[in-house]
Amino acid sequence: MSEIDQTPDHSTHRYGSIHTAIVSTSKWCAIVALALITVLMLAEVVLRYFAGSPLGWNVSFIEKVLLPAIVFLGMPWGYAVSAHVAADMLYEHLPANVQSAARWLSLIVVFVGIAALAIAGTITMFEALKHGDIPPPLSSQLPIYSWIWQAFLPLGSLFTAVVILLESKTFLKGGAA
Repeated sequence: MSEIDQTPDHSTHRYGSIHTAIVSTSKWCAIVALALITVLMLAEVVLRYFAGSPLGWNVSFIEKVLLPAIVFLGMPWGYAVSAHVAADMLYEHLPANVQSAARWLSLIVVFVGIAALAIAGTITMFEALKHGDIPPPLSSQLPIYSWIWQAFLPLGSLFTAVVILLESKTFLKGGAA
């Protein structure tokens, strides 16, 4: 079985129920968002070319809500199944002590990156909340407050950080991330 085919159920005993709940929820958020994109695009094609009445709002909804949901809410699942970037070719040829240092360094870099994403996303979300950002009336966008979809980044970052913390002990000992 490839790493991407792993389900959170395989790691239940290793990391616990919190890990499983976060990763399963993340997986289903990404799957549902992708399914909605598929349905919306199919509906757009049918309505545009067969009924002569395009939706109009679907592109904005996909761009601003569904794609960020896939990326940011799916981030914990992507990390848990090792779908992130890996450089095993070089790593496997390093001495054990250098591999250990590389694991520590990568964990620090990932945490700094996740923290930066969480901070930037939180600031952006609160700015949108403070100003009440919403698309103007009669625009081709759904009138959804922008802070709602901008919350995906800090939420995804927070839950990814929890997954990383839960997996860090195994990872730092040389196990799969």
